[in-house]
Amino acid sequence: MDLDGLSQASSTRGPAPGGRAPLVLVVDDSRAIRDFMKNHLASAGYAVVSAGNGKEALAVMSERRVDMVISDIHMPVMDGKAFRAKLLEIPEFAPIPFVAMSTDDSLENARSMRELRAAAFLTKPFKADQMIILVESILDYRDLLERTLQEMEGLEKRMLLSSIMSLAHALDARDHYTSSHSENVAHTAVKIVSHMGHDAALVEMANTAGRLHDIGKVGIPDNVLQKPGRLTVEEFEVIKTHPGIGAMILKPIPSLAEVADIIHCHHEHFDGSGYPRGLAGGDIPFLARVLALADVFDALTSDRPYRSGMDLEKALGIMKDGRGSHFCPQCLDAFLDTV
Repeated sequence: MDLDGLSQASSTRGPAPGGRAPLVLVVDDSRAIRDFMKNHLASAGYAVVSAGNGKEALAVMSERRVDMVISDIHMPVMDGKAFRAKLLEIPEFAPIPFVAMSTDDSLENARSMRELRAAAFLTKPFKADQMIILVESILDYRDLLERTLQEMEGLEKRMLLSSIMSLAHALDARDHYTSSHSENVAHTAVKIVSHMGHDAALVEMANTAGRLHDIGKVGIPDNVLQKPGRLTVEEFEVIKTHPGIGAMILKPIPSLAEVADIIHCHHEHFDGSGYPRGLAGGDIPFLARVLALADVFDALTSDRPYRSGMDLEKALGIMKDGRGSHFCPQCLDAFLDTV
């Protein structure tokens, strides 16, 4: 394998995602051509790694995150066509821009590489400037496309989340006694996670999970959900299905899949006595352990048809009694610090 150096020079070329220089893989059985391309690409600000044939190139790509491949077509062991065909079979490699090069600029060669979805075709010999401009153009287009897709995905996520939040508000509105429950749970969960020093992304996830934690109650009949008295054993079994229903609603949405897992587990107890799966300790997702605290606290301190909300001291006493059984000790300590 010809891993003849990773060439990189400081220049004006912008960094790839993550702040690193874009990494170009040059594949050619001629060392002279590899050296020519590496030197000029490095001068333009790219990181470069090389291989002598398609088989070696696949080994390189299994170890390095490559941003572009420039490959000769005619090589021993594994030629450029077989190499490109193999890349298209591997989901993580298929989207990487692939530039073919050859001294044979026949229509057959060009057509075969187009069928293999090559981004461009370089005819040897080519000038260094021609190569640099081509690489810059392809990577700039890729970056623009990725930003556009990210913006579209972000907009879709915000619109979808807004719709689901509206559904959650409508659910809360079904019951006068829990009309602000989801907001209260989210507020408490955010305080706990922030107090424990977690990053903004986890704090935001706590907020989302808190607001959506009871979304599964859309599948609970009104005569059970709005019953003014205590539930029967059978009715409680119906209520116990709501975490699973909530997870089923959210799981198909990729951006909410992790939130779905949290919601599925927010009635699990630290000692394994909760539902729906009887998880215990660290098997319960961290944010689910936080939601368990926030959910119970709001339930204890809010008015219900069959009782008035407890005062703070009594509610905290009950929660302290649940340390290590119902509640995660570390999460409970953080909660108590925020009250």
